[in-house]
Amino acid sequence: MEYVFKKLECNDAVLSFSDKTFKLGHFKEEVKKEFTRQLNRYLNDEGFGYISILGMRINLDNIIWKSVTLYNCELLHLTAKSWQSGKLRIQVSLIRTKVPRSTNRRHKAIEVEVIEIQDILLEFCPYKPKIVEQIPEITEAKSSLEDIRRMISEARS
Repeated sequence: MEYVFKKLECNDAVLSFSDKTFKLGHFKEEVKKEFTRQLNRYLNDEGFGYISILGMRINLDNIIWKSVTLYNCELLHLTAKSWQSGKLRIQVSLIRTKVPRSTNRRHKAIEVEVIEIQDILLEFCPYKPKIVEQIPEITEAKSSLEDIRRMISEARS
């Protein structure tokens, strides 16, 4: 099954994961805090910044991390009448930047490369997409049926 995801932009919408409920903006902040914590832990322990393929160094300047796992949840928009069940996907964009860092008071600041979160994107795919009303097609079919009835009526007369 192919999922069609839409970007969630309203920070006041509400997400529900079985026993936990969050405003969208608060959930994004929690993702940012945890992702930053894990990223810093990784950077401090193992380093990060490039990969080596067959001896060729490739810098990871801009990185986009997209969750493979799709999370079951319910979404409630401010204008909706009820909860909408579906799947949530999380995407985090990282960027390499240089920040000044001083070694001590005698030396001037040096630039150190760090990787920071640039953006967090939450996407939602409903289980049951909204049914699009096709009133013009129904009207056309009704009109065609009326035409057939009229032709039969004229043929009988």
